[in-house]
Amino acid sequence: MFKKPVFLLLILLAVVLVFALKASALSQPPTKPSLEISNQEVEFIINKGDGLREISQNLVAQKIIYNSLFFKFYTVVSGNAQSFKPGVYHFNPNTSSAKLVNLFSDKSPLINIVIKEGETMLDIESDLVAAKVLSKANLSNLKPAEFAPDFPFLKNTTSFEGFLFPDTYHFAFDMKAEEVLKIMLNNFKIKAWPMLKSHRNYYQLLKIASLIEKEVTSESDRALVSGVIAKRLSLPMALQIDSAIAYAECGKRFTSCDDKLRVVTEADLKFESPYNNYKNLGLPPTPITNPGLSAINAALHPKASNYLYYLSEPTTGKTIFSTTLDEHGTNRVKYLINTNQ
Repeated sequence: MFKKPVFLLLILLAVVLVFALKASALSQPPTKPSLEISNQEVEFIINKGDGLREISQNLVAQKIIYNSLFFKFYTVVSGNAQSFKPGVYHFNPNTSSAKLVNLFSDKSPLINIVIKEGETMLDIESDLVAAKVLSKANLSNLKPAEFAPDFPFLKNTTSFEGFLFPDTYHFAFDMKAEEVLKIMLNNFKIKAWPMLKSHRNYYQLLKIASLIEKEVTSESDRALVSGVIAKRLSLPMALQIDSAIAYAECGKRFTSCDDKLRVVTEADLKFESPYNNYKNLGLPPTPITNPGLSAINAALHPKASNYLYYLSEPTTGKTIFSTTLDEHGTNRVKYLINTNQ
């Protein structure tokens, strides 16, 4: 018969042995040995409110782990049952359960997203939803007046268009739309506003920059196009910029717009919209894109020339300038009409 201390020691050794076996299993890749090992990263999402049960079930459903018991066991004994952070995680599918627990309980991963020059607010909203920064498309529901106290440049504006500064952002998972917008507006305040704040007509300049951003890519050509826009505004003469019409016809989107809608036809010139600057003199009511520093700089520094017309060569994107309507008509036939036939 075992004495009581010896019996207790055996129980303790048994518990240690169980822990050792579990730890050994947890240190191995969670995939089945018979499966082909892949080094391609998998994506796994922990939503706000997900508990250990839901998380382990989702891991099994995605075949990231094959035994939820070991995963839950290690989570509990390591003291991380309540420590998992919601977020979008990327990792090698052969990551052990122990490392997954440590990964999920460390900190929420940031989502890196590039907002490109020339995207519209609705384009950006779609990007943010796709990247899971926003859970739904509600950025466009917000009103500039709500943010004007912190960002005075929004005063008397009706749209955030033009103020969502294109850049690389590091957002968290499932953020509030207000938080995202404040980050982007603050970035505009830091990087673009210093260039504009001394100009009383800064909003007009931002509109011009948005047109330039969508019309021209070359730095030198942008200054010349800025000069053409300034000259036409002073005459006054209709700007006749196709991108403004496309902005309206595409529902204020460019990245998801049908290519056919981007090409302005004769019928489009009669399109009823304040953005139709073939029919309406002056600038559109709002910017049509969110321009970068290059386009803003071009709007601030228009280059004088004899040019009054321009078009973009479809295949190369080169800007073709002309001084007279006849010359412009010849260029249209040469670079646009003949090219499309």
